[in-house]
Amino acid sequence: MGKGDRTTFFDIVCNSNPKTIKDLGRKLRLLTVTKIGKYSVYNDKLSNPDKVCKKTVYQLWLHCKRIHECITL
Repeated sequence: MGKGDRTTFFDIVCNSNPKTIKDLGRKLRLLTVTKIGKYSVYNDKLSNPDKVCKKTVYQLWLHCKRIHECITL
């Protein structure tokens, strides 16, 4: 927990076989929402899913979709 956890998660996914990560789709979904019901996903007020670099998102998608074929659109 702390600064850089989201980036570390992206690095782990991009440097491993995503098929071995259990519930990858749900974990990626949690990175894109701010609240589930009435509960906040992030404690940090500065954390914003919109601040994820588009290049990182594309690289992650390319790795999971085209190289390992483990996610769909």
